Amino acid sequence: MAEGRGSALRAAHRVDPVAVGLGEIRSQTSFEQFLVDNGKMPPLVLPAFRRAMGQSQASAVEIALAEGLVEEEVLYGTLADYHDLAFLPRNMDRFEVEVDPIEVGSCMRFLWLRLRDRSGATFVVAAPRDPSATTLGHLGVSGAGGHRVIDAIASPSTLRSLIDHAFSSRFTDNAIWNLERSRPGFSAHRRLALWQILALVVIGAGISTGLWLVPAAASLAVGTALAGIFLLVSVFRLSCYFTAFMGRRPRPRPPNCPSREEDRYLPVYTVLVPLYREAAIVHQVVAALLALDYPRARLDIKLVLEKDDVQTREAVGALVLPGCFDVVVVPPSLPRTKPKALNYALARARGTLVAVYDAEDIPQPSQLRYAARAFAQSPPQIACFQCRLGFYNSNQTWLTRQFAIEYAALFEVILPALDRLDLPLMLGGTSNHFRMSALVHAGGWDAFNVTEDADLGIRFARLGYKCGWLDSLTLEEAAATPRIWFAQRQRWLQGWLQTYAVHMNNPLKLLRQLGISGFLTFQAIVGGIVLSALSYPLFVVYFTWSTAAGTLFLPQAYTAFDWLLVLNAVNLLFGFGVAFQIAILGLYRTGKVQLLWHLPLLLVYWLGVSLASYFAVWRFFRRPYEWKKTTHHPIGTKP
Repeated sequence: MAEGRGSALRAAHRVDPVAVGLGEIRSQTSFEQFLVDNGKMPPLVLPAFRRAMGQSQASAVEIALAEGLVEEEVLYGTLADYHDLAFLPRNMDRFEVEVDPIEVGSCMRFLWLRLRDRSGATFVVAAPRDPSATTLGHLGVSGAGGHRVIDAIASPSTLRSLIDHAFSSRFTDNAIWNLERSRPGFSAHRRLALWQILALVVIGAGISTGLWLVPAAASLAVGTALAGIFLLVSVFRLSCYFTAFMGRRPRPRPPNCPSREEDRYLPVYTVLVPLYREAAIVHQVVAALLALDYPRARLDIKLVLEKDDVQTREAVGALVLPGCFDVVVVPPSLPRTKPKALNYALARARGTLVAVYDAEDIPQPSQLRYAARAFAQSPPQIACFQCRLGFYNSNQTWLTRQFAIEYAALFEVILPALDRLDLPLMLGGTSNHFRMSALVHAGGWDAFNVTEDADLGIRFARLGYKCGWLDSLTLEEAAATPRIWFAQRQRWLQGWLQTYAVHMNNPLKLLRQLGISGFLTFQAIVGGIVLSALSYPLFVVYFTWSTAAGTLFLPQAYTAFDWLLVLNAVNLLFGFGVAFQIAILGLYRTGKVQLLWHLPLLLVYWLGVSLASYFAVWRFFRRPYEWKKTTHHPIGTKP
């Protein structure tokens, strides 16, 4: 051995596996047969077990663990017996972790540790997923450490617990600050650049002074600017409408019965599911994840919980989960945000592909296979695929109906059009599928951005990556009450303000990286829509008051105001017309034509969006990183 084993381990060894040769031991019996011979697995399971190994090219350990055929601790204890190695049980407190900081990532990814016992001797303990693994090199650890012989076996849970205990503060620090360190200027931690603050002060002072000294000219200038922004947003939407309507290609539906022959080529897929105050819906999301049509031995599902969320942790603890599930507990720290929790869990991800689902999501069972096939057929610069989102409670209240209309327009018309036009995609917060390499290269999620999805889509585009649209449906819950809807919409708009401020801290650089079309798309989607929401009530009040007073069609004091009035009238009719046409097309494509009768209420719905935008501005300056949690409910229950 390269280093001496600890005395506690030395006593547990019966045979030195290096001396007798592991090849001789394995030649006597396979590990799956060893499980049967030792009463850990029923003999009747063995033929199906071996077929699953052959179809997926997964090892006996991976199959047994992922399918829940053998309890984790028992499985790895048997693996230790198979190799005549010592087994490190749970709750071992007599060993100290002896790992260099640069090795921590490797330890978490490949599940190995170097420990020191009380006598000062060190040894290597690992949780191999391949029963034939005898050295760190067999686990995938490269470099000099790859030559180290494994001295003891432990379960993955035991090793994760030891690593968390030793390095949780380091993981938390990385989850919060990695983006700021790796890509300065991309984090929302710094809300505004100095020039942005000065620009806001100058614009605010200029408007105030102008309205005081020359109110007519100032009103004309402000009105013309707002009309121009409305026009930009409407033209953008119109281009999306024509692109989606005229350039529609046959929709590539995910296969209902994916070929089992593909299993051996499928990569390990990490699925991240952040859960905070979701005890009532835990059983629903676990059932949806278990229904995914993907080999469990190739699944790495992370249920990401908060340490102080006792109820959700108890709800998860009450479930019997197969070994493809891993419960990640995030230590309490600020900011308390979803992206920080995702970053914390990402450090433990085994997959080359990563998906994110929310607590209430019910993805199409074939979605992971469909995404894996799409990545395999795409160039490396495709960093992410965004799937379609819809609601399973769209007819519950008038709010859910309006929400369904909004999502139909976004996911059936706008996002597919952006994909066809090769423009930056504003990602949704769920059903995103990433290449792990691209996600890590981009710095992960921004822990300080409360709408981390839109930010990441723009960041990918700036770094030369592309995001695609994938036609696989995920159903989720639409906010059904004004309180829940308002809190959620307020957070979304606040995050879009953060995203706009971050990426506009250097406009010329953004223009160079996105190009003219991408830059204008960013202005129209992120900046334009937020500003439109802020200014929409002003137009409504003005036209309502002018109509009620009978002065709407009378000549104004200045000819310029007549032209501005005409421009605003055309703008409103044009904007409403385009928005309605997009909604109609989206509803036809989702098969929800019964909601067409509710389109006129969009005018009222947009007033709610506008009110949320004003609160979002307030929170942007006063509580920029506070996450307004959206409360979810199981299917069939009332909020």
